[in-house]
Amino acid sequence: MNARVAVFGALVVTALVACSSGSGGYTPPSGTLVSVSPPATESTSAAISTTSTTTVQFDTLSNGTRGSITLPEANAAATATLGFDAAIPSGVATPSLTAPKLRATIGGSNLQVLGVVSLTVSSTISVATTPAFSFTLSSAPTGDAYVAYYNEQNTSAGWNVLLGPGTASGNTISFPAQSISPPFTLTAGDTYLFALVVSSTAAPTPAAAYSGTKSVNWVYGFAFGCTCTALPETTAPPATIDYTVASTVTTGSSPYPSGSVNALDVHTVENDSSNLATTTLTTDSWMGAAQSGGVYDELLYGSTQQEPSSADEPVITTTYVTPEILDEIPEANNATWTNSPAQTIDYSYSTGESGVRTYAADGSYTDTESILSGGAGGNVVTTVNADGSGSITFPTPPPGVLSSPTPYPYYAGAYVAGLTVAAPSGGNIAMNFNYTAYAQSCCGYPATAALSDPTWYPTPVALYTESDAIATGVTFPSGCGTANGTSGNEVTRSISQLDTVIGFIETTTFNTYTANGYPVCIVSNDVVNYAYDWQNNQPYTFYYGSLGTEVQTTSETIALQSGSSQGASLASSRGSTIALALESHELTGFARARGKFIRTVIASIRSTTAKPVSVTRQGGRP
Repeated sequence: MNARVAVFGALVVTALVACSSGSGGYTPPSGTLVSVSPPATESTSAAISTTSTTTVQFDTLSNGTRGSITLPEANAAATATLGFDAAIPSGVATPSLTAPKLRATIGGSNLQVLGVVSLTVSSTISVATTPAFSFTLSSAPTGDAYVAYYNEQNTSAGWNVLLGPGTASGNTISFPAQSISPPFTLTAGDTYLFALVVSSTAAPTPAAAYSGTKSVNWVYGFAFGCTCTALPETTAPPATIDYTVASTVTTGSSPYPSGSVNALDVHTVENDSSNLATTTLTTDSWMGAAQSGGVYDELLYGSTQQEPSSADEPVITTTYVTPEILDEIPEANNATWTNSPAQTIDYSYSTGESGVRTYAADGSYTDTESILSGGAGGNVVTTVNADGSGSITFPTPPPGVLSSPTPYPYYAGAYVAGLTVAAPSGGNIAMNFNYTAYAQSCCGYPATAALSDPTWYPTPVALYTESDAIATGVTFPSGCGTANGTSGNEVTRSISQLDTVIGFIETTTFNTYTANGYPVCIVSNDVVNYAYDWQNNQPYTFYYGSLGTEVQTTSETIALQSGSSQGASLASSRGSTIALALESHELTGFARARGKFIRTVIASIRSTTAKPVSVTRQGGRP
């Protein structure tokens, strides 16, 4: 039998199933006059649709197993020829502990095969999800149940887990369909096998491992350590911090945080080590694929990131209004696309403070942060409008608080009531710092302090721009190494974001290099160029002027680890998923850093005890 099983490119969500012990076996129905044994195999056919799934029910086999398969919708119509067998077909290796790769993917002892589904299609099609399966046994097995697959054209890979562990309800075990990234092509005439197997121990999750370097560099438009009488002595921070980076991509098991989507959770862990500290970031990214004109868009629905080794770092969850396109399959030279920034970002701290930042399709946003645990301190709202105008407003302290010796406990101050920034006009930007009644009565502050700043960003205002493209036949940069080839495709994503209230332009570029369908390496570069310096150095609230007040550049190159056969095997069949997960991880990290900076700015403004003063910088601080 010419059996070739799909190496479906899906990192599948695992949900552990606890099964009670028991034994299998078939019991004939009572009252029959003639003994008829159930078949050991059966066959049927079904139509594969372009708009809906198709479920096929199988009869009970001689070993007591009954099953069904739900065929996914495809990019073209076809007829599926299906078989249901009690045993592995002749000529195909039986799943066992001695199979080439089985110990690495299933493991355990007392491995059992309880049913095999075969699939052949009449014409070549592509699918973006796996089939779904359901099996009912005469009694629940002992161990964990999986759907395994086998590819006769890649015998060194042996049998591998496609779905599972399954979800048990009585004697029925179900395996929901999972997204495939990239979509998989079923070739006409080839036979694909899916075996229900039970193992005494849970299957380990394959991992794709990447390593490399990251560098964070700061350049300042003013001098540290000045001895001006108007300013305190300051010490310059390090100009550059270098890190070694180790990233691992595995299957995730977290549900999508906002509603229900047909998405795959992929878990990324990044360890950054420098001579100062080691930081760990984990990200769950939800992936999917959608067909558009014969091309499959590789989609990012959302992500959640946290720094589990620190209680002071926020947990940040991003959900996109329209899924982000991060790649197109097949990768074609000069293919281009773009994305909308419309998204919702939820963030929370261990202190109980939390917030929501909502971006519109034009890049404008509103950020509402609830202060103190449970929002007891009220809300601070930051707004950036499409025309460049915006504001920051602070909560009004409870009555009597400001008359006490201790300032209102939000960021240790209650002097600034808010900040407004006008849209650019006549080459300038008008700003107003508004002071609380307490600041006016206690310290002689004006109700409003007005400033004017030359427009430091291009007009007309563009808060968000993006361009994405694919180039084929590209030579890889040296940081990618040579273990996985020296040339292939390049997927480039370029993003520019402007914040007219906090005062910066951020440009982000991702270059993903792929060979033979999997990512060899990813090179990223993120530059945040600030026009305002919110240092809160006395007696000024902040410095303002042109871009270059502070420039922070983060550069990273990570490459697939050579010599890791399991990682390479995973990458070769699930390349787009891995690339998307790593890019999503970095995107969320940059968004997380922006959120932390915005929070620091708000704290600086709120707690200031000095009036803003216009400052002209001539190569450094006055």
